[in-house]
Amino acid sequence: MLKVSRLADYAVNILACMLHNDSKPISSQSIATKTTLSLPTVQKNLKLLLGARIITSSQGVNGGYQLLADPADISISTIIEAIDGPIALTSCCNDAHDCQIKPVCTTNEAWQGINLFVKNTLNAVNLLQISQSGPIMLNPLTSRPQTRRVNHV
Repeated sequence: MLKVSRLADYAVNILACMLHNDSKPISSQSIATKTTLSLPTVQKNLKLLLGARIITSSQGVNGGYQLLADPADISISTIIEAIDGPIALTSCCNDAHDCQIKPVCTTNEAWQGINLFVKNTLNAVNLLQISQSGPIMLNPLTSRPQTRRVNHV
């Protein structure tokens, strides 16, 4: 089964919680309370999101965590990669993987294309869209590169 990790799913919920805080800093405890996630889980996610420069933090009485960019500019793939690392549906889609059968593999290119399609689809959805209620409608053809044939007369 292909599945986004639980931690990455939680990260999207944490960022959506921050988005709905009217651009004001929010504490990790407030995020935990609003999302019903445990404080250690929230803190682990916040640390990874800080490292990926998706959020920023400030100290003090009015401190807390804030989004660094407009939510429409934060793609779901960026969030997933901040938590789980590069999106790779199979081992051969992971650049760091050294495959034993690569010289004779007949499916590598197909998996690379499928992986690119999934990644492009996740790039097409942003935090603002996913934090709003209702389904997200995507045209699957826009999630992959297209070539145009030009007819010259």
